[in-house]
Amino acid sequence: MVKDKDNSSKIEELEKTAEDQANTIAKLENEIKQLGDPNKTPKIIQKGSQKHPKYVKNNIQIPATIPKE
Repeated sequence: MVKDKDNSSKIEELEKTAEDQANTIAKLENEIKQLGDPNKTPKIIQKGSQKHPKYVKNNIQIPATIPKE
């Protein structure tokens, strides 16, 4: 009986450490992904209608086509 309680508590502790390690691994993976992201820079709040410094608006218009039957 005593061994069963000890084993269950050890299993619970191991499960908790496994969850904590999985969370830290996921956090580190997200940080690594953000290192290469060009949009990670802090956003500058501006007044008025100004274009984004890196991207240009897409003005390409494609005419609607009727599918052939």
